[in-house]
Amino acid sequence: MSQVVNKVSEFRRFPFWGTLLGGIFILLMIRIYWDPALATNAIKNNNKKEIWAIKQYSVWGPIWKYGFDRISTGKVPHWNPYQLCGQPYLTDIRTALFQPLHLLFWRMDFAYAYQRYIFLSLSLLGIGFLIWGRILEIPYPALVPGLVSLLFSGPIICAQMAMPLLSGSVWLLFLLSGIVYFFENYNFRSFIVLLFIWSALILSGSMECILAGILIFVTFPFASRLFPMLNIEKNPFTLIFKTTGIFILGLMISAFAWFPFLLWLIHSEQNWEHFTSFPLSAPFPETLNMSLTQFLRPALSLELPELPTLYPGLICLIFLLPAFFDREHRSVVLFHGIVILFFFLLFFINLDPARILQKGMLVLVAVSFSVLSGIGFHRLLLKGRDFNSPYVWISSILVFFLILFLILTGNPWTKGVSILLLILIIPAILIRIPKINSAICILIALLSFIELYYLLRPFLPESYSSIIERQNSYSEFIRQLRYQTGTGRGLIISEPNTILWSENLGMYYHWQLVNGTELPKDKYSHLWIEEISNCKKEKSALLKNPLITTSGVQWVFIPNINKKDTERKDLKNWRNMEQIPFIEIYENTQPMPRCYWIHNYKILPSMEETMNILLHNNFSPFTECIVQSDTPIPYTKKVTDTDLPPSEENVDITKNINTASIQEETPENISIHVKAYQEGFLVLLDTYSPGWKAFLDGEPAQIFRTNGIFRGIPIPGGVHQVQFTYTSPGWNIGRAITLGSILIIFFLLLAETFYNKNKEEPSESP
Repeated sequence: MSQVVNKVSEFRRFPFWGTLLGGIFILLMIRIYWDPALATNAIKNNNKKEIWAIKQYSVWGPIWKYGFDRISTGKVPHWNPYQLCGQPYLTDIRTALFQPLHLLFWRMDFAYAYQRYIFLSLSLLGIGFLIWGRILEIPYPALVPGLVSLLFSGPIICAQMAMPLLSGSVWLLFLLSGIVYFFENYNFRSFIVLLFIWSALILSGSMECILAGILIFVTFPFASRLFPMLNIEKNPFTLIFKTTGIFILGLMISAFAWFPFLLWLIHSEQNWEHFTSFPLSAPFPETLNMSLTQFLRPALSLELPELPTLYPGLICLIFLLPAFFDREHRSVVLFHGIVILFFFLLFFINLDPARILQKGMLVLVAVSFSVLSGIGFHRLLLKGRDFNSPYVWISSILVFFLILFLILTGNPWTKGVSILLLILIIPAILIRIPKINSAICILIALLSFIELYYLLRPFLPESYSSIIERQNSYSEFIRQLRYQTGTGRGLIISEPNTILWSENLGMYYHWQLVNGTELPKDKYSHLWIEEISNCKKEKSALLKNPLITTSGVQWVFIPNINKKDTERKDLKNWRNMEQIPFIEIYENTQPMPRCYWIHNYKILPSMEETMNILLHNNFSPFTECIVQSDTPIPYTKKVTDTDLPPSEENVDITKNINTASIQEETPENISIHVKAYQEGFLVLLDTYSPGWKAFLDGEPAQIFRTNGIFRGIPIPGGVHQVQFTYTSPGWNIGRAITLGSILIIFFLLLAETFYNKNKEEPSESP
């Protein structure tokens, strides 16, 4: 792999002092701008930006904390018993447990790791942009204004509202530089760098950015011919062959993460478009007209009711025009212009994949705007005295007219920024002294920072630490309900679309909001939650819902319930226990146990028939259960009363007394002791999901979907030990693929070493 080794040009080496001072400047600006999110401030008010942070943390915070806590103990989290009575943990690629940047969460307090993660991601975005700009041979001073525009613009603020999208944006930006580095230096080091970046992008969990990364892999071998400053092989088919190998190897290395996700999609029959990481809080423009409005509104009005997702900054937009009059970077301008044009053309394609790709390209569009802005600064402010060139005059006149237009029509803030910008660029165009112009670029970068600081900073959350502390205090409140309710399954209704279903209030320390579109539920669980949610308009109807009793719910917590609803006699087994400041507690006096044995069962082939019976008032889960199967239920063996060995354990059985009790339980293992006087069904009120295996007295037993979404196995009469174990479907196959890819890389390393050794030996023999 080392036949062609091209050294990076001297231009691309970063000047030491300029890089050091520029880095300090950027880090300082990040710290100032993102102070609300990074500082441990007290909560000031309950406004919209705070709600964004609450949604961000309430969705991913508990999921991540559970996963990282499990990993810190040396265990892989296959199953999460605290969400919807359990869900396959690794089937949601957005958890991104194995993403390299998430190492921060392993050994640090979660709230502070959350903040440092944002700061690290923003810093890496800045580094990635500088590397990309230097590859394109844009002067360092011209990159600084574009860098400020990138880090403090709408796309980056939007990305931090969804951590997978922010992770994917970091690695997607590095993917551009990684591909160029590999094309220029076709050696094993560049191979490993690009492979690592591509694998990290897959592990980021952002479906949008992964799709955009695939687009880069497919198109960049052809687009590389647009960069004459790069010493790249001109045959695109050779480049395609090289990148295809890295593309496949990256998929193989990350197979342990995405292979369970793929099998879950097949099982749950969900559309993969639902597994997107784009935040619901920040509105993404759905039409071309909406996107253009996001560019114009900040300049015309100071009132921004929602975050302009695409807004890169006023100064960045002004300096786009001179970039198109730069002859030296014409191909670079063409490349980034095509990226922006492709992004806007996707508005005319009414396909879900097009929308997902568009959201994944968000950071690429922001980078393209910033690069074009840097080239515009280079064209207008940093080039030599070329006053005879029409390109200089035309670009200068266009900029002046645009600034004058903003001074006349813009809002007061835009007028002030435009006047200061005009004062700065007039001497920069006329004087043409490199050091003075570089200083002016820094001043313009600072002006751009001030503009974005004023317009977009209000959309940042107050403080991640305070948000997390408040949510943990609510979680602590739920945990303390144990002292009032004891152990048992609880249902909490807090919003029209929010359900908290706790397996055990004592165990449920970290609360989780469950939304039908945010967590990977299969169609059966989705239908189950939908049936419960439909009853929330009338609280009395909720308490009468048969699914509540079938689920084994013992405690229901409802805010602002109407007392007239709860005084009705038809509520049957529910009684009001106590009312605390904002919630009422209702106890089910006849709850279903967590696991139980039942003799009568009915076999039905479809979920629709099952739900019709479960929702019928005459159905009683205490006397029978519904088993979903297309064939009769087989029993491994049958034992009669006369066949039972005489022992103390069998005394209760001969008296027709049945028991089923959990002896030992971990997230992926449950051990149950059963005594039954005749054949029947053991029902465990935990979610049915592929990956669970059952063993009856050490022998494999088939698990059936029981009572809609729960697990059950046929039990012959007698005393038995039942063991449930869980492993994510595809985990073992994915690990094998990952191990095989690592062995392939190791073999390539040996082949590279052997090839270089043989190449050097002939030259040493004379």
